[in-house]
Amino acid sequence: MKLTIVIPAYNEEEAICSIIERTQAAVPEIVNQTFIEAITIVVVNDGSLDRTLELASKYEDIKLISFEKNRGYGAALKVGFAQTTDAFVSFLDADGTCDPLFFISLLKKQQETNADIVLGSRLGAGSEMPKLRRIGNIAFATLINLWAGTKIKDSASGMRIMKRDSIESLYPLPDGLHFTPAMSSKALFNKRIIIEEIPMPYKERMGESKLKVIRDGIRFLRAILEAAITYKPKRAFNVVGSFSLLAALLLVIAPLQNYFVLQRVSNEMIYRLLTIVLLGNIGVLLLGIGFVAQRFLDLLHYRELVNKGLLNKIEDVVINHGLLSGLLSLIVAGSFFYTPLIQLFQTAHIQVSWSRVLMGSFFFMLGFQLICFGVLGIIINTLLLNLRDKNIIL
Repeated sequence: MKLTIVIPAYNEEEAICSIIERTQAAVPEIVNQTFIEAITIVVVNDGSLDRTLELASKYEDIKLISFEKNRGYGAALKVGFAQTTDAFVSFLDADGTCDPLFFISLLKKQQETNADIVLGSRLGAGSEMPKLRRIGNIAFATLINLWAGTKIKDSASGMRIMKRDSIESLYPLPDGLHFTPAMSSKALFNKRIIIEEIPMPYKERMGESKLKVIRDGIRFLRAILEAAITYKPKRAFNVVGSFSLLAALLLVIAPLQNYFVLQRVSNEMIYRLLTIVLLGNIGVLLLGIGFVAQRFLDLLHYRELVNKGLLNKIEDVVINHGLLSGLLSLIVAGSFFYTPLIQLFQTAHIQVSWSRVLMGSFFFMLGFQLICFGVLGIIINTLLLNLRDKNIIL
């Protein structure tokens, strides 16, 4: 097996010589202690304005790539990966914070677990990471873990090894500094990718940091959210949709009590009922969108559809029985509308309570939504059967 080590460098004149020399010195140890037989070191000068390119040019036994203009951390890594066809690719930052010898531990962990990606966590004991960056990394990792149901500690680690075919399956990935959290997020949401993490020593960087806390923090957050929506859109829509439906159910208790006691709903509750209709339909709409989006993505990634739990039972009704459920809802709406429509045609006036018309409107909108989702469900199930017939989903 062969390994490519990519070192992206942008204005790293203070550290570039040290990291290249340390990486070259680590190569024999990595080969002797792991299953790797040969290593290619690729240094990518990302349009540096200082002496980074000049200093890196004096080293032999490395591949040196140089951009005329700064293209970004992620762009440098992707170009570096493309310089070889080695089965494993890896990278470490050029700022001196990571020890190249730690690739030995990463490779041993990979061999032990057959993981697709093994990254070094910078948040262990003795880490010299600045406090503000530590807090930010913990926050981003927590967000990913809550959404993906994982336990990663450092989503933006600048040192990791990967199987080439695994990293390529996660493309497209961004060109900027948010390359690493985007890659980690996609890997964690993709159940076909096995990702492992081990704590590593982390030193204070040499030279000025390129990370801008607010700007890059927003980019990191966006990358995580985009990955989450790409792989698990249902979770976000389910949370908001469920809260909306729950609020509607809680609000409807008082009008129901009022109706059973007085056989009518008092006029003071008109705004409450309007809110119930609004929240109820928003809840159904969000749940339906989440269900449909998730099913299309499951088909895109060739994942089998599994229904477990209450929300998935609701999903089954919305997707697989949407047409029937929608028609039943329209029938209920018709029962509410029947008397007022008769009165309207006969006398040009409606004498029934406004609450009857409002509830009819609710069930009419609900039925219309369910029919739309049912049609989409038929399309999804047709695609599923087609993929099964082609043995793509077993």
